[in-house]
Amino acid sequence: MGKLFDEFGNLSFHNEAEVSQNFILPLLQTYLGYALQEILPEHYYAAKDVYSGVKFSEGGSKSLNHRPDFVICLDGDAMKPKFIIDSKGPNEGIDDHLGQLRSYAISVGKNFLMMTNGKELKVYDVNTLLFYSADISDLQIKLSYLVELLGRDNQAMKSDIHILKEFNYEYAISGAGVSLADQELQRKKVILADFQPYLRKVSTDFMNWHLPTQHFQAINNLEARKIDPNLLLSFHSHTSKDDRLPDKSPLKLQQIESDDAVRIKLIVGETGSGKTSLLRYLAYKAAQFCIDYQETRIPIFVSLREIGHGYKLEDLILAGLNRNGYSCTSFFDLPDKNDFIFYLDAFDEIGEDFRPEVFTAIQNLSHKSFCYISTRPNALPAFRPSATFDLLPISETQIKEIVRQHIDSRYYEFQRQIDDHNLRAESGNILLLLFLISLFKESGTLPGTVSKIIAAIVARVKIWQDGKNLQHQAVKWEVLESLLASLAFELFHSGEIALTLAGTERLLLIALPELEKQRKLPPGMTTAEVLDIIAKTGLLIVNHDHLYFWHRLFLNHFAALGLKAKYLQDSNTISTLIADERWNVVIVGLAALLPSVTGVVSQLENNLWLSGYCLVENNNCGDNEAGRIIAKLIQQTNSSVPDVRQKAARYLSVIDLAPARQFFFDVFAGDYPADIKMIALSTIGKTRSSEARAIIYQQLDWEESSFLMGPSAQAHVARGLYYYDETEHLQIVSNWKKTMNYLMDQECKNIFIELYSQNRLTPQLIAALKDLYIDEYKAKGHGMEKLGALAKILSLVPDDVFAAKILDLPFIDKELSKVDSIYELLKEYRSQAVIELVIAKLFDSGEEHYIVEKLAEIIVDSAYDVPKETFFKLITHSDSNIASHAIGALKRFSYAEVKEVVEQHLYAEQPQLQSWAVRVLVDNGEIVRLVRSQKFPHKFFTPGAHTLLKGVRRFHLTEALPLMERVFEALAENKRYESEVTLAMDLAGSYYFLGTIKKHTEIVSWFFDGISFLQKSDNLHFHLMRHLKYIEPELAVAVADCYFRTYFPDGDPIRFKTGVFLDAIDDLGQYALVPRVKQIAEALLSDAKQARTHAGYELERPMRSLVKLVTSADEDWILERLDDMNYNDGFEFPQLRRAAECLAFAGTTKALSYLRQIAKQHSENEIILNVCQNAYEQICSREKILFANGDLLQVRNT
Repeated sequence: MGKLFDEFGNLSFHNEAEVSQNFILPLLQTYLGYALQEILPEHYYAAKDVYSGVKFSEGGSKSLNHRPDFVICLDGDAMKPKFIIDSKGPNEGIDDHLGQLRSYAISVGKNFLMMTNGKELKVYDVNTLLFYSADISDLQIKLSYLVELLGRDNQAMKSDIHILKEFNYEYAISGAGVSLADQELQRKKVILADFQPYLRKVSTDFMNWHLPTQHFQAINNLEARKIDPNLLLSFHSHTSKDDRLPDKSPLKLQQIESDDAVRIKLIVGETGSGKTSLLRYLAYKAAQFCIDYQETRIPIFVSLREIGHGYKLEDLILAGLNRNGYSCTSFFDLPDKNDFIFYLDAFDEIGEDFRPEVFTAIQNLSHKSFCYISTRPNALPAFRPSATFDLLPISETQIKEIVRQHIDSRYYEFQRQIDDHNLRAESGNILLLLFLISLFKESGTLPGTVSKIIAAIVARVKIWQDGKNLQHQAVKWEVLESLLASLAFELFHSGEIALTLAGTERLLLIALPELEKQRKLPPGMTTAEVLDIIAKTGLLIVNHDHLYFWHRLFLNHFAALGLKAKYLQDSNTISTLIADERWNVVIVGLAALLPSVTGVVSQLENNLWLSGYCLVENNNCGDNEAGRIIAKLIQQTNSSVPDVRQKAARYLSVIDLAPARQFFFDVFAGDYPADIKMIALSTIGKTRSSEARAIIYQQLDWEESSFLMGPSAQAHVARGLYYYDETEHLQIVSNWKKTMNYLMDQECKNIFIELYSQNRLTPQLIAALKDLYIDEYKAKGHGMEKLGALAKILSLVPDDVFAAKILDLPFIDKELSKVDSIYELLKEYRSQAVIELVIAKLFDSGEEHYIVEKLAEIIVDSAYDVPKETFFKLITHSDSNIASHAIGALKRFSYAEVKEVVEQHLYAEQPQLQSWAVRVLVDNGEIVRLVRSQKFPHKFFTPGAHTLLKGVRRFHLTEALPLMERVFEALAENKRYESEVTLAMDLAGSYYFLGTIKKHTEIVSWFFDGISFLQKSDNLHFHLMRHLKYIEPELAVAVADCYFRTYFPDGDPIRFKTGVFLDAIDDLGQYALVPRVKQIAEALLSDAKQARTHAGYELERPMRSLVKLVTSADEDWILERLDDMNYNDGFEFPQLRRAAECLAFAGTTKALSYLRQIAKQHSENEIILNVCQNAYEQICSREKILFANGDLLQVRNT
């Protein structure tokens, strides 16, 4: 709430003296700025005794000398009166004695008069009403106008005439006799009143959320455009490394925002993937919502890289508030009644020493507030509970759209160079894509690596900077570059991401005298002037007390330049840095800057991967040194660990030297693992040579694949053929037809989408793909993945005739799961003819419910601008599921266009249709207006109640509390909650979300008394567990523990309830429940020893839960049970693999020998080898142990 409302909103006064003492005096001092000695009681003020001359009609009394309570005199000087104040009792009319008070004002010689009874407040200019507030909430909203009128600053500096000339009378007296706004709008204005300047500043600062800094001009040959993150970005729920099959359903931003199950949401993405821009956009949007009174959650954006140098997270939050217009001296002074939403950028950039403290601070913030946190995959904090989302690379279609905005006619040449330089992965990164487009637009060519891309962008900064120098004779770029390199190197050396300005000045003071001496700087230039020039390069962000590079890519580049300067002075410099892997990226950058890497790689003898990376960046290397590196990499392609040998093959595939290229041609004559030969097929295809083509064709019928491990011979054959022409592309289709392989399905989908983006999807290819789709649809028992992949491709080349043909298929071949692919294909068509075909099928078909319902979704989700009348027709369909989805689709239109139809079903008595009508209101925000105006249906049903509660959480809709009370009472009546447990828990979660803890706890108490369940119902307890993530965490832990005690072990013979418990553990993420998970694991181990059915295989499930929860405190427990888990009860030792995963997160050096032992025992089991290798590397990285050559089986000593 506003500070004024918080202070006075709940006060009550018994008499006039209390109004004066407890309201007027604090108001004058705290909010209007007067010192106590400037507030003179009337009896100390020698005013003239003038006859009041009042009339009874004005509330006065003849011959009564009524005097005010206070006179404001600046500096306490009775000769400097400014205005008079009259205090009334709480039950008195505010205008009583107005006539006499006017006379008194005249006698004082001042016209301004303030009157209040502790509720209402008026200010007159003798006869003219200047200001009116109806109550304290109204006063909070209008406080700025009262300050403008009577505040000390204005009263001291301006005349009354000047004040009145600038004053907004209309707003200041609004509400005098009429309501300023409805009650809820008033409440929101009160809540946000003190934060309005802050919100406006945040909105202004983040308006250009898509631009890095105002000074960055390196891509000024592009017109920077805002691209709605809702359209551009997609996400996957984060999965562990061992989960090879990703979630096939990408999430959009709106889905993540509307998920209110957890308060901490982690956005994970590589450097340049758009994480910072996303959080800036969300902060901007949230500020705008507050300014428009659509929301009350106040956004606070914090760059976490600034933590350190005496700054904690709380300090940065305070600094941001104060800097942007909200004055606050302590984090703990923030108003309790305000809600905040935190956007915390770059957790990965926090210094390691500070991370535990920041982790705890964020965990504490999340108890009340939502927190969005961005980080890279290398620094993934285990907040509990939280939801983690991987930011996906942008799609081929999106890349094409962005590129064509800038270089439309040259798009296909751009894509060809992307392929030639192996930059396809980089082009899926938004920042790097923009850099690539800018460079291509300027020169028509592309650099080959990320380091070279950044170097080229910095070269454009130099050109821009030199252009400024010609005009202003400023500092030359070579000087700025050397200073930036010094700062970046110092940052890496210190392990920090930001430098204090004091530390920066110390560095500059060392450099400036020498630069002056060399006449590279004007004499007498100060460090502040130099800093200002550096900031205007656009590469740094300089705050009031520290600075940092706005992107890690530039920090890496200039640190490499700094290292280069030191390396040229002393080539042994890098030998002291090799042990710390955070320097790897800088050493690689150094390799890109040197004319030859011979000297560098010769010092990296014990770090194969780093020396290999250097050779990728710069192939100008002595034959002997390069030959040794390539030979070692080739040796590693025979490693027993698949991840290691495949990593070696990837390095070899991008080293542009003849011995590396030749290796992939020689593989087929040698004794190499199958996956290396597969990689060779897709690698040699890039040469487009006849020799490579011949080798690939020799392997056309190679069917070997491993779903769990990833490689598929057919997928690599297809990728090898991709680099050729139509004949080879038709061969891919032919091979695909014969193959039932998920990895082949995904590879072919990617290949043909890439060919489409390059305008190489020929009519013959399209015809072949259409035939394949129809053949697959008619085939019995085929998997759905191939149909889905074909649908994604064919949706890019719409054909109404083909659409008509495939719409007949579901009614001929009634294999229901195949209908999904028709939906995926046709929903992308932008064709009225196709919509009409689907409509005809819906109304002419018989009882094929699932089929027609899925076809109806084509219209509901169509990319075509379907007319609203089409949906009106669908609403009349006899299938209520089709009618419901048609109602839901009305969210596509402005509410005014569909209001009549939506409300027809909103106020009707069909529960399903009513629920979908409510969903429309939630989706377009109209639910807020409807609830505010108390027009929500008096009679609503359980489905509608669920949807209402979703809207309550989405919009923080506290004005829906009366509706929630109705649901509460209905559930409580006759213990209806026992049959409506899902709705009851949904309601409890919504109360908790709004902060109404008492109601939330009361609902849970219907089922749980703090120790035991109150009902004996497996089904009821199941639904309780499914909804624990929505309620208060400590209470949720208690309920989960009760469920464990109730059913484990004797009440769960088939272990269904064990799974329910562990699912809840995964949702809650509470370490307090780890002992219970261990009990389950130990019981299953015991059963496995006694050869009880499936116990061994089922042990994987609790171990999977432990992976997400364990800490180093659990290491001994895991190590002590490794031998007992070393059995194969099916599916490749799943419990042992999960134990190794646990060690990846919780293990210390103690665990390394155990991992090597497991790997040796299972040297033929590639899945276990991969998991152990990953755990070994994670521990070495965490413990700062240099491990950079090969696999864990080759380590001599641990």
